[in-house]
Amino acid sequence: MDLFGTISCLLLVFAPYISGVILWQIPLDNTRGDSTANVVSRDGATFVAEEKRNLETKDCPEIYKRYSTRHIFCLEPRCQTEQKFTLTSLKDNIVRMHNELRSSLARGATTQFSLFPRAANMMELEWDDELARLAEAEAKLCPESLDEKPKASIAIGNFSSIGQILFNERWMNDLMQRIEKEASSFYPGYINQFHLKDDYENFAQVAWAETWKMGCSRADVVDGENIKRSYFICNYGPKGNIEGKEVYKPGKPCSQCPKNTECSKDYPGLCKSKTSDGPQRERPPVEDFLLYCDFSEDDPVACRTLKITGDRNFTTKHIYSGNYKSVVLREGEKVGIDLIPVDYEGGYCPFLYIRAGSNNAADSAGPMLKIYSIDETEMAERLTGGGVSEWFTFRGVDEWKRKTRQVRIQLWVDNGYSPQYCDIKAWGIRKGRCTDFMKQ
Repeated sequence: MDLFGTISCLLLVFAPYISGVILWQIPLDNTRGDSTANVVSRDGATFVAEEKRNLETKDCPEIYKRYSTRHIFCLEPRCQTEQKFTLTSLKDNIVRMHNELRSSLARGATTQFSLFPRAANMMELEWDDELARLAEAEAKLCPESLDEKPKASIAIGNFSSIGQILFNERWMNDLMQRIEKEASSFYPGYINQFHLKDDYENFAQVAWAETWKMGCSRADVVDGENIKRSYFICNYGPKGNIEGKEVYKPGKPCSQCPKNTECSKDYPGLCKSKTSDGPQRERPPVEDFLLYCDFSEDDPVACRTLKITGDRNFTTKHIYSGNYKSVVLREGEKVGIDLIPVDYEGGYCPFLYIRAGSNNAADSAGPMLKIYSIDETEMAERLTGGGVSEWFTFRGVDEWKRKTRQVRIQLWVDNGYSPQYCDIKAWGIRKGRCTDFMKQ
């Protein structure tokens, strides 16, 4: 039985007639709430406050129970609020004002942005209903001030990392004036390598090029003197304000738009999504891989003919960034995926991008990844790992000795433990070292 009592993932390398040896086992990172923790940001997931919640309520979707024991959508409301952002005109207005500001920044079209470099990859913002629903759930907590935030995860399937701005009843005028004021405090050199300070955090979020979705809500609060105050909550995905990252790419406006986007006709200088999935990452060069499967239309035939065995079938699910394979295993169940046989003298890296853990965050956490070799002399004793967006984490092992062998990924849950989920964004075998892959 695993000491951690959770789902396990295996990369198996088979050679005939040799007994297996475990080389490494480590816990995979798992984004979860912690009932005793303070405000934290971990693996791209944002936790913004502490509050008791009822995860058994019918109003808490199963997927949010998986993300955290303290998800913002599952907190018990403390009051009723006016949900005025159901009006299309208000949605359109707040999105328009954001995009007008981003367009001015991208082109250096106004005085306050004249010292900033032009932006080559600034996305046009679009409304997102799920981000708005999270804002509505937070609004129903009716904090007494803008500084009071509920300690809870606001992660969703499309964005594990979500930015947020709160502003008062003067709403749009207040927000835009605040953004313009903060811009005067922002050092243009931080465009290439961001450094976070409270003086300009709202401006930086609005200016963050890769952010392309937003959703807002309104809260009306009556204080002890029976005076009604209104404020607004806007969520942004993916989150900006990441230390050390670039705010946007300097260059000719709209000259480096991401895949699946084009120059906007409505907001000069911005990149507009061609489809509802928005900007996409470029597929890695095929010549770098012996096998690369990300479950898209571009997958080679070999990806669609891999042997998958076990107690459960994978389902294919979709988020903005593409498809992924998902399975929930119960105690005693397992699934195996056989990748292609390998005979490559240059060394290679069997890998997968994975997120996994207990299907309910209140249950046992911390899934295990075990790297197996049928003969420990057949595989370099190195395990590498690193972060990737939307919670998917790289896991792989370097193999340097040329010998035909079969690589297998295996998942299982020991008896006596709660259901565990495993989502896989891509799997395959890369030429060269795993560490070289992670640097790209």
